[in-house]
Amino acid sequence: MIGFPFVHAATSSSEEPPGSCTPKTPLSPEASFQRYAQLQDSPSVEDMLHRLRRLRIEEYTQAVFIAPMAKPNLQALDNTLFSLMDKVEEFLAGDGQVMLIMGESGAGKSTFNRHLEHRLWQDYEPGGRIPLFINLPALDRPDKDMVVEQLKTTDFSEGHIWDLKQSHQLLLICDGYDESQLTSNLHTTNLFNRPGQWDVKLIVTCRTQYLGPDYRDRFAPKATGQYHRTANNLFQEAVIAPFSKEQIDLYIEKFVPLIPRTWVKKDYMDKLTTIPNLMELVRNPFLLTLALEALPSVVDGRSDLSRLKITRVELYDTFVDHWLKVNKRRLQDQTLKDRHKAFEDHLADGFVQSGIVFQKELAEAIFQEQDGRPIVEYSNKRDKMSWKARFFDSEPEISLLRDSSLLSRTVNQYHFIHRSVLEYFLSRTVWDTSMDDNEFAPHVYSEATGVSLPITDLPLSKRSLVPEPSVIQFLVERVQMQPIFKQYLLELVELSKSDPLASMAAANAITILVRAGRHFNGADLRGIRIPGADLTGGQFDLAQFQDSDLTGITFTKTWIRQADFTGARMEETRFGELPSLQGDSWSIVSGDTAGEIQFWEATTMMPRITWRGHSRPVTTIEFSPNGRWIVSGSDDNTVKVWDGYAATLVSTFTGHTSCITSVAFSPDGSLIASGGWDRTVRLWEVNSVGFGFDLDGAVDSKRSVAYSPDGQFLISGSRAGVIQQHDAESGEIGLVIRRQEFRANSIAYSSDCRQIAMGGSGGDVTLWSTHTGALENTLRGHTTNVRVVAYSPCGQWIASSDDLRVQLWDARSGTSIQVISGNDACFVRTLSFSSSGAKIAFGGKSGTVQVWDVTTGKCEIEKGGSDVWYCFVRYLPKSLQVVSCGGGEGAHLWDEEVRHSRVILQHSGILIQHFAFSSCGQWIASVEENRAHLWRSPLEERPQDWKYVLAVEGCLGLIDEIVWRPNKLEFATADVGGSTRVWRVVEESARVRVQLVWGTGGSGLVASGSVLDGAIGLNTLNQTLLEQRGAFPSENL
Repeated sequence: MIGFPFVHAATSSSEEPPGSCTPKTPLSPEASFQRYAQLQDSPSVEDMLHRLRRLRIEEYTQAVFIAPMAKPNLQALDNTLFSLMDKVEEFLAGDGQVMLIMGESGAGKSTFNRHLEHRLWQDYEPGGRIPLFINLPALDRPDKDMVVEQLKTTDFSEGHIWDLKQSHQLLLICDGYDESQLTSNLHTTNLFNRPGQWDVKLIVTCRTQYLGPDYRDRFAPKATGQYHRTANNLFQEAVIAPFSKEQIDLYIEKFVPLIPRTWVKKDYMDKLTTIPNLMELVRNPFLLTLALEALPSVVDGRSDLSRLKITRVELYDTFVDHWLKVNKRRLQDQTLKDRHKAFEDHLADGFVQSGIVFQKELAEAIFQEQDGRPIVEYSNKRDKMSWKARFFDSEPEISLLRDSSLLSRTVNQYHFIHRSVLEYFLSRTVWDTSMDDNEFAPHVYSEATGVSLPITDLPLSKRSLVPEPSVIQFLVERVQMQPIFKQYLLELVELSKSDPLASMAAANAITILVRAGRHFNGADLRGIRIPGADLTGGQFDLAQFQDSDLTGITFTKTWIRQADFTGARMEETRFGELPSLQGDSWSIVSGDTAGEIQFWEATTMMPRITWRGHSRPVTTIEFSPNGRWIVSGSDDNTVKVWDGYAATLVSTFTGHTSCITSVAFSPDGSLIASGGWDRTVRLWEVNSVGFGFDLDGAVDSKRSVAYSPDGQFLISGSRAGVIQQHDAESGEIGLVIRRQEFRANSIAYSSDCRQIAMGGSGGDVTLWSTHTGALENTLRGHTTNVRVVAYSPCGQWIASSDDLRVQLWDARSGTSIQVISGNDACFVRTLSFSSSGAKIAFGGKSGTVQVWDVTTGKCEIEKGGSDVWYCFVRYLPKSLQVVSCGGGEGAHLWDEEVRHSRVILQHSGILIQHFAFSSCGQWIASVEENRAHLWRSPLEERPQDWKYVLAVEGCLGLIDEIVWRPNKLEFATADVGGSTRVWRVVEESARVRVQLVWGTGGSGLVASGSVLDGAIGLNTLNQTLLEQRGAFPSENL
């Protein structure tokens, strides 16, 4: 095992650089004598350390440990993973003082911390750096004297502590920063590494859900003598990555032998692979543990596991039920003696249900009495008359349920085995599985009297759940599972219109509904009271908010086009963005040697915003021509793009091998040039999408989309290797496939909806099960990226194309049937099967149109030679006629022989880049950059008479693909920013309009046409922001 090097304290002057250590203050003769006297009759410090080492090694009980992987920060891609243990070794060997380790709930932060401490104690040698694991929620004041408080819990005397402070170095492994409700910088408030103070390195763990945009301020050390400055060179961070399939496999291999089981490793892996989306769910280590315990009971009696759907909350439900049943059997097999009657009473009431109620009430009490601090300290003498006695008294009725609960005990401290278990039981106080039955569901109004039940007694009225994202997520999954819960939440929002006491419950309710994907487009929300609600990512187009209480609302990335805010209270409303920088020189931007970028008020020279992201000095900085984007270069070899609207880091470009010396935007803002000491100039192509970027050579989030033939699902694939299957009606995400090695250039459904074909990088076509997400086959034959893939209507063939050829495959066996090669000038870009599947049409470079016979493999028709760059083709539904376009004005309808054509879809100034037919053949949706256009053929017998209907605005970036939902007047668009939008065509009174049904991946606030007349309390910055987004101020009405 590799040991960690010991770093000795260095002597320096009083004005020392950050990270150095000063000599400790010498003792006076009197203090020295007193110190000597104290130690004569007590163990030495090294004796105490030896005792602590032995105790901590003996207490370590982690049966299975899988070394986690991590990425460097929250913005980093998954291909930047490294060993977290290796990174910690580097941190301990280097000059850094603080390392922040982040991760989702259940990612394994505490497990890693305990393993790290165990490993360091095993390697410890006298005089070395002392590892000290600190459970932050267990301390009263970790922000003041953390080390002293922790050492006293291990029986170190004040004399020992003083001696340690003078002569030893510590590694503090601080676990659960978010659980301890902290907001302060522990390194700063404890005065670590200051003259005469503790000489420490600090590792802190925190859940990513609780980090705001300026989280580094709460962890990074401050430079000596400059307390307002962050010493970024002393700070490191890492984000724990989810388990890979290989790590899951290794975990199960170690898990199975722990206790006698009927299942072997293969049984677990088969179930995880077969049950849809379960493998993705258990990439979280804690959920993997729950799943392995619960799986045998989950699948018991079920035959078709491919249709079984398990969510995170259902996994917890099953595990809790399993845990209590196991404990019930254990108690039944024991001689209970004095606890016999208590057990019989619980049996009569239902032992499992009693155990659930006990834990729900405990969770509620912890949040109510301790504001969610998870550790409860109980003394039978001191706390006999307090709320704690209900749960921790020694009475048999209480101790039976406590001992059977998911609780852990250390001396007199109790806590749930995992923070997420505490949050899970709190969520069950809001809505429990028993409430899924209408008979037991709570009602907002009494059916008998029509009078509102006491709203203040509802769990949703007792505290805001907005600061508890994990609790919200549990409830979101309940909403998606139970329509009755969704209706209950909607009734709470409605009740707030008439009952001011319902405002807290309504704010929680609408937060849950928005997070669950409930759309409020056109909703009558006049007079609702939802102060403090979080509507991030919500869709409220045309919503009526007149006279509503929206105080403290969060509208980040929300769609509020043509929403009416007349008379609404909007004090402290947050939009997550700032107005764009205007050309009036009101702001100055600067970069410094600490890696920080600051906005300054030009008139007062007061700093307004500070951005942190570079790890070394900022060497060059520039505005984009429109003033929104800022690009910075640094000595850390990276180029970063920042959003002036949202005040956030957007993207990081890597590729230079030395310091960046110059950056510049092209005049139209579409390109960034960067130069550096590596003697290279790199050109980055930038397509601005909201505050997201599509970068050649960096991030690529372009999407392809396809509807299932039965119209039930919409699937989207990104070139980042993520495939998501959405419910076509609601947009709810079901199946998720993450395979970064497969870039989804094109996707298609099989005719029976059981399979997805994906054309990607490397020349492979991959086939995936729609039920399990498993890779079923890989078709190899292309030599370059597969750009297009399609199933024949009968499902017999798969066609795929790269630049110069089309391959036909047998859909069942995956064998290649024939290769159709175009000429060198063709460059196949699109293909389309005829309705019978007997013919296939290609569109290629230079306007080439080719029609081939599938059975003979012969080219029957070729038409080309136009001056367009490419040709997009589609067969007219139920016809042998081909329609093509080349990006100019108009599309061409060809006769069956593709010899003659006439222009259709022509409207002044509108370009036709690509298009899609509705399944009835009477509607066409075409694409022009970031707009869609709708066309209609009014006469079925004359499909060539197409008339322009309207333009569809609202796509946030260049549209990559457009598809119609089978047998519905709905179509989906996918843009280069990774956003998917579903639109519905509505006909009413001879008028046609298109409305947004649902969308994903919104990258910014959309507020065009919203009305602000008489809005109360909207500050100047927010009003400017909304007006820039197209809202109407009162003076414009």
